[in-house]
Amino acid sequence: MARRKIAILGGGVAALSAAFELTEQDPLHQLFDITVYTIGWRLGGKGAVGRDKEKGYRAEEHGLHVWTGFYDNAFELVDRLYAAMNDLDLSPPFGSRENAFEGLDRSVLMEPFNSGWASWTIDIPPHEGIPGTPRPAFSLVDFLRSLLECSVQQSQSIAGFTDQWPEGTQHSAVAAGATDGPFRTARAKVDVLPQDPRAVSPSDAAELQTILRHARTQLCGKPASAAMSRDPREVVAEVALTIAIGMLSDGVLWQGFDCIDHQEWTDWMRSNGCSDSALDSAIVRGCYDYVFGFFGSHTDERGNVIPCRNVAAGTGTRILLKLLFTYRGSFFYLLKATMGELLFAPLYQVLTKRHVKFEFFTKVEHIGLSQDKASIEFIDTTVQATTHSGNSYDPLIWIGADGTIPSWPSHPDYCQLVQGQDLRDQRIDLESAWTKWPGVDPPRKLLRGRDFDDVVLGIGIGAFRTICKDLICHTPGWREMVDAIKTTATVAFQAWTIVGMRELGCKQDRTALSGFVLPLDTWADLSLMLPLEKWPQPPPKGLAYFVGSLVDDPADPPPPFCEHSYPARMLARQRRRMLHWVENNLHFLWPGIEGPGHAIRWERFFDYRAYCPPTRRRFFAQYPRVNINPSDRYVLSVPGSVFKRMEAGNSGVDNLFLAGDWVRTGINAGCIEASVMAGRSAAAAIAGVDIAMPNANDFDDVSLPTALLPALDLLRKLATNAVAGTGEIEAFCVVQQRSRSELEKMLPDGLTLLEPPAPHSTIKTAHYGASPDAEGNTEETPAHIPEPPHHVVLIFARQRNVRPGPLPFGGAHYLEIAQLIPDVIHKNAPSLQNVLFSYMPHLFVSSLAATLIGQNLYGFNKQVARIQDDNDSFSMRSSSGTIRTWFERDGVPGGIDSYLVIKQIRDKLDQPLVGVQPDGNFIYSMLKYGLGGAVVQPIKGKIALSSPFAHKAEEIELAPISKPPQKDDAWGFRFIAPWTLSLPFNFPAGRPSSSARNLARATGEYSTTLLGRILVRR
Repeated sequence: MARRKIAILGGGVAALSAAFELTEQDPLHQLFDITVYTIGWRLGGKGAVGRDKEKGYRAEEHGLHVWTGFYDNAFELVDRLYAAMNDLDLSPPFGSRENAFEGLDRSVLMEPFNSGWASWTIDIPPHEGIPGTPRPAFSLVDFLRSLLECSVQQSQSIAGFTDQWPEGTQHSAVAAGATDGPFRTARAKVDVLPQDPRAVSPSDAAELQTILRHARTQLCGKPASAAMSRDPREVVAEVALTIAIGMLSDGVLWQGFDCIDHQEWTDWMRSNGCSDSALDSAIVRGCYDYVFGFFGSHTDERGNVIPCRNVAAGTGTRILLKLLFTYRGSFFYLLKATMGELLFAPLYQVLTKRHVKFEFFTKVEHIGLSQDKASIEFIDTTVQATTHSGNSYDPLIWIGADGTIPSWPSHPDYCQLVQGQDLRDQRIDLESAWTKWPGVDPPRKLLRGRDFDDVVLGIGIGAFRTICKDLICHTPGWREMVDAIKTTATVAFQAWTIVGMRELGCKQDRTALSGFVLPLDTWADLSLMLPLEKWPQPPPKGLAYFVGSLVDDPADPPPPFCEHSYPARMLARQRRRMLHWVENNLHFLWPGIEGPGHAIRWERFFDYRAYCPPTRRRFFAQYPRVNINPSDRYVLSVPGSVFKRMEAGNSGVDNLFLAGDWVRTGINAGCIEASVMAGRSAAAAIAGVDIAMPNANDFDDVSLPTALLPALDLLRKLATNAVAGTGEIEAFCVVQQRSRSELEKMLPDGLTLLEPPAPHSTIKTAHYGASPDAEGNTEETPAHIPEPPHHVVLIFARQRNVRPGPLPFGGAHYLEIAQLIPDVIHKNAPSLQNVLFSYMPHLFVSSLAATLIGQNLYGFNKQVARIQDDNDSFSMRSSSGTIRTWFERDGVPGGIDSYLVIKQIRDKLDQPLVGVQPDGNFIYSMLKYGLGGAVVQPIKGKIALSSPFAHKAEEIELAPISKPPQKDDAWGFRFIAPWTLSLPFNFPAGRPSSSARNLARATGEYSTTLLGRILVRR
C-alpha cells in the first residue's frame, strides 16, 4: 500500500516529537513518508541554539531552559531517543540521559526588604524514582493530602507555633473536648477520604474546608518576624491551605482544575481567603515569573508601568501542584549542554536514519483549504535558499573537546548555499519575520496528494494570523482559539564571567532564582555548560542566563513585516534596559560584582574581544536577545483560554493535526512537557493509536510506559507468527451483489471467484407446424446470458476489547470498515480445491496497531484511515477514498435464526480468510464471529460509496428484509458478538484434499501446539 505523505510544518519540540512518534509506530517504514519543513538553517523553535565559531563556540539561545522532575513525557522521549541512537550506532550526548542532566534540589526566591532584597532559599529534598519511568497514579485527593502535609510541616517548623483551635471557634471537635488542633484534625479527616476524588461526599468536603479555614486563621494570627515582613514557611503554609480550601469549595475534586480556569489565579486565591501579603510574596511572584505569567499592564501611583498578572486559576494550580508534589528524582534538572545538543541534534540524526526528510530554508506563508473547506489543499511556501549540490542541506557542526557532540551554528553554512555570499554580506536573519530577504524564485506550493496527505501544524500560534487566515475565516473554533490564546514577547541575557559564581557572592554553586526585578526577574547558573565552549586561555569560569517577560505596549504595537529595521530597534531598546538593570540591580544577586561607590566591576565580565578594556563596553560582549518573532513568543495560559484550545486530532479539518504548546494536552502551558505531549498526541491521531501519557488529565493520571504499538521488534522476536486475538464487535453489515469482472480485479494473482452453476447456454426452438416430439424439428440458438453477480459484504464495525494473544497490551478499541468477498478459491492449488475462502481487498482501521499486525502477520490489506461514528452512522476519509453511511435499526433484535435471509449469509461470514504476506505467499486464518449466539437486527439506510469500494461514486439504499430481497437489492443487518481470530497459518501445499473444516482443525492444532490454549474468550 502507498505510504501516507506527512508534511510536518515547524522544527520545534512538538513538531519533532510528532515525527519521532510516527517513526516509532512505523519501524519498517511502510506507512508514513514524512517530510519536516522548517524555516532557516536549524531545528529547535524556541529551544534552538546557535554556536558562534568566532566567539569560542559559545551557545546563544532564546532563553533559559530548566527541566523539572515531573516532565515524564519529555524525559521518556529522551530515553527512547538515546536508546534509538545506540541501536543505530550513534553516540548519545554524554553517553546517557543520567550524564546529560544534573539534578538541582533547591530554589531561590527574592523578597523585597528594607529598600533592598532578601533571598529565600528553599531546599527541596529529592523524591524516589526517575522522571520518565512508570509511577503510581497521583489523584486530586493525593494533591489535597500533600497540600495539608506541606502546611503541617511548614507550620510546625516555625518557632512558637502551636496547633490549637483559634479562640472562639465553633466546631464539633472543640465542643467534644478534642485535644487535637485543626491541623491534626484535618490530617485525620484527609487520611480517611476515598482515593477517588469523585467519591468524596459534599458533606465531608464542607467539613474539611471548615477545619482548614480554622487552621489558616490560627497560622496567620502569629506575629510577623522581626527579621523580615513574613516568615517564608508561614507563607508557604498559607498558600497551601488556601489552595486546598479552594479545591474543596469550588468543586475541583469532582470536576477537575478546568472548572476554575475561567478565573485569574490571584483573584481565585483571594476569593478563597488568601492574604495580600502572601499573594505579594516571593513565593507567588516567583510562580508568575516561572511561566512569564503577565499580559497587559497598568500604571501605579508613581507612573510606573506594572505588568498585569494573568494566569488561569485551574492551569496555574495544576502546574504548581505537579511541580511541588509529583516530581521524581530532583525538583529541577539543569542541562549540561543546550537543548540543541541534548535533544534537537539527536532527533535530527535519528529521524534522518529513519528516512525522515528535512526541508530547511522553507518559510510557510499560507495554509490553504480545499474548496469545500474540509481539508488542507495546499501550502504556500517561500524557498529561502538552495544548495549548490542540489542535495539536502547538512545543518550540523561538531563541538566539544574531542569534537564528538553535534550542534547547530549561529548562522547558515554559507558555503553550501547558492545564495550564501549574499546572505553573509547582507547579514540576513532568515528566522526573522521582518527580514528583507525575498527568498528564491519561484515560490513553492505544496499540494495535497502530490506533496502531502496529512499535515502536522507545529508552528507557534503567534504566527497563525498570518499563515492560517483560511482556517481562521472558515473553520469553526479557529478564530476563537487564536483570539483566546495570548502570547508574550520575552527577553534574555547571557553573561560570561572570569570568576565563578561563588566569587560573585552566590551561596551555592548551582542556582535557579526567580521573583526578582523586571526585565530580568529569573536567572540560573549554567556554568556546567562551559566545557563545550572553546576559548583561548584563560576561558570564562561563570555562565549565567537571565530571562523575563516583555509585556506588549498597546501604544506601540509591532509594525508590519515590511518594516525591516524593527528587530534592530527593539534589540537596541531592550539592551539599554538590560544595561540599566545590570548597573542598578545585579549586585543584589551578585554582591561580588559591585565595587567601590556601588560601581559595577566590569573586569569580572568575560570579553571575547581580548583587547576591550574593563569598562561597560564589556556589557556589549555578552549576548542579549529579544524574542519578538510571532512564532517565538511564549504561549500564556490566561483565564478561559483552555476551553478554546483544540486537541491535536480535532482541528476541524480532515487532514490537519496540531502540535505545539498551544494545543490542549492536560498541561496547557508553555513548556517542553506540553510540547512533547502535543507532538505525541498528533502522532497518535494520525496513526490511530492510543498513547498513554502521564499528566494528560486530572482523574486518570497514570504513568504507564508508552505502549509503542505495534512493537514490531518484539513481534519479530516471538515465534513465527505467534499471535492470536479475541474481541467483541458491533457490526453493521451490508450485503450487495456486484459484477464478477469488477471483483476479479480486486483479487490478487492466484485467487479467483467460485464459478456459479452453469446455466443452460442454448434455447431450443420448435419449427412452426412441426410435431413437438419430432426429432430434427428443433434448432439450438445461442442465448445471451448476462454476467452473474457475486455477493460482497461491507462491514462497518466498532471493535472493543481487542486483545492480541501474547502481546503486552490489550483491551484496544477502534473502528473498522471492511469489504469482504466470499466464495473465493485458489486457481492452482489442488490441495485447496475444495476450500472456499473469503478475501478482504479493502480493510480500513482507525488503529495503527491493528493495521500493522494485520498487514505483517495476517496478510490483510489493512490501511489506517480517519473513521468517525455518530450513533449508528459511519464516515471515513483516507488517501484511498471516502465512504459515508446512515443506518437506522429496523426491527426487533433476536437470534440469527429469527431472520432467514441473514441466516443464509452466515456461511459466507464463517469462511476462512486468505491473505497475502509481504513476501507474496498466501496465509490463512480463521475468524469466528460467534454468530450462533449473536444478537441480530435488521437495518435500513443509505451508503455513499466511492473508490476503492466501487469503481465510480454511487449511492445505495438498503432494501427492507421483511420480504425476500430481489437480485439487485442491497440489504443489511446489525449484530453484536464476541470473536476469535486464530494464529495465521501457512497451509502445507502438499496435503491432500482439504476442506474448510480440515483447515480450521489444522489451524487450531497448530495454534495449540505452539502457544497452548490461546484461543480463549474473555
